[in-house]
Amino acid sequence: MMVTDRRAWPRPAAGEIPTESGLSMPMALGTCGVAIFYASVLPWWMPLVWWLLVVATGIFRTWYIRNKSLTELPLRRRIWIQRILVWSFSAAMSSAAYFLYVPSDPLKQALLCFFGLCLALIFIFYVSARDPWRGSGGLVILMLPTILRLILEGAISGETSTLAMGGVALYVMLILARVSIVHTRLKAQQIDAQLKAERAADGMALLAITKSRFFAAVSHDLRQPVHAIGLYLDPITKLAHRDGDPTALRAVVGVAQSWQILNDLLSQVMDIARLEADVVIPEMARHEVASLVEDLVVQHSSFAESVGVRLVALTRPNQFVHADKVLLQRVLSNLIANAIKFSPAGKSVVIAVRPWRSEWRIQVRDAGSGIALAEQQRIFEEFVQINNQSRDRQQGLGLGLAIAKRLTELQGGTLGVRSRLGHGCCMTVLLPRSHHSTGVTLQDPIAHPFVNTDSLIFSIQKPHGEQKYSVLLVEDDLLVGGAMTELMNGWGLDVHWEKTVSAARAYTGEPDVVICDWRLPGKVSGWKLALQFKSEGRRVMMVTGETDEKLRDMATEHEVPLLIKPVAPQALWQAIRQLL
Repeated sequence: MMVTDRRAWPRPAAGEIPTESGLSMPMALGTCGVAIFYASVLPWWMPLVWWLLVVATGIFRTWYIRNKSLTELPLRRRIWIQRILVWSFSAAMSSAAYFLYVPSDPLKQALLCFFGLCLALIFIFYVSARDPWRGSGGLVILMLPTILRLILEGAISGETSTLAMGGVALYVMLILARVSIVHTRLKAQQIDAQLKAERAADGMALLAITKSRFFAAVSHDLRQPVHAIGLYLDPITKLAHRDGDPTALRAVVGVAQSWQILNDLLSQVMDIARLEADVVIPEMARHEVASLVEDLVVQHSSFAESVGVRLVALTRPNQFVHADKVLLQRVLSNLIANAIKFSPAGKSVVIAVRPWRSEWRIQVRDAGSGIALAEQQRIFEEFVQINNQSRDRQQGLGLGLAIAKRLTELQGGTLGVRSRLGHGCCMTVLLPRSHHSTGVTLQDPIAHPFVNTDSLIFSIQKPHGEQKYSVLLVEDDLLVGGAMTELMNGWGLDVHWEKTVSAARAYTGEPDVVICDWRLPGKVSGWKLALQFKSEGRRVMMVTGETDEKLRDMATEHEVPLLIKPVAPQALWQAIRQLL
């Protein structure tokens, strides 16, 4: 690494092989041409000796700096060796003051000064940028002998042209020395800025990795107790209904609603965190917009009917968009749900798909009260709710549109709003069209849990009064394991609970279903254990707090059902029923 302190100018890094000012092929040919030119006016041996000195020192320097033994020396000693090599090469060049000097010939002397000037410029831009002592020393050694001879001859012979040439060359040498120092400082500042930028980039990369790890750990650790609370609610709900205590029933409903809000907040905050940590990677593919919108209309039709709002879809077949199907569904689902919520009874919510240049405009229009122009950009900020100053949780958390906007931008699109007070609102998703098939989509990573009293009728029994279905539960968390065991026992299942992989492998029973957590103590993961049971012909299911995309891909590839904690009791019940 190079040092940029004024007291310690940039140095070659350890092991670096500097090649500047060595004897390259163009320089060898150039010096040969100079020697041939002066051989026509001087004894032939003088240009030849000069050229051999230049070639010999250049070849030696080039060979030595490429020698591995140089890189093994201490840094300070290596720097001084490189300086001496540069100065030796400069001295060989400056011997032109004797071997190529033509007395009483101003033209040849001017050409010699010009040649020295060109070499000096090379030193400035290729040597002084690394080490001003090498550059300045080489510059003085290279030009000063010729300058002194010109001044001395001009003073002795009285030739003012020669004396003036020497004076001008001395002035140029001083100017070049100054340029060399300025160039070195500018280069040092440039290197310093580059190093700062690299450190900042490394810091940002490290911060992103740390954030990703932090939120992965927090997500897992928070999902465990939330998952356990949801499972424990089921037997409490049963007891409250059995006793018929209205106070207990109201308390159960309140706890269930609070749990739902907590779960929604956890899921959405984790979504924001995953987006900020750049761990959400969209699977872009070609999808027909009409079928996607139709699915969403069916999904939201029940909610729309309950509040007296009509859903209208204006789409055509063969309209294909390039997007991630799951992410796009989440975006449009949020927009449709908001449009239904803010539209008065008897009005319509319209989902329309219109062409726009090389993109599709997917618009969701409502007939609500509209949004003021000054508030239209704020609605995409986290935890901002324009008409909910009291923070009523029943109206949401203020994260839906922020997540929708980021998910849209992640797919290369934009999400915008057009509205006027009293004239409803139009949300527009702009995404590129697709003309080629490019792949498949992901599963929805977040389950949709909700606790209600329907769990009272949950029952999983073998037909004809046979023995109970048996379940092997592998879960290391005591709260979660206890809650799941009690819940499934209440459904008429025979549950055997193990906390480690080794204990699960040692189990001699023949379970009908194996439910594994992903993260288990020890070196063997719950995933490997699940694959082992699946290879033995067992019905296997994963229940985990991990949200990594790779885990879902692996589960899909091996056809292993995967539930993400927190899991509502009915979601777990339905998954087990499907397996059986």
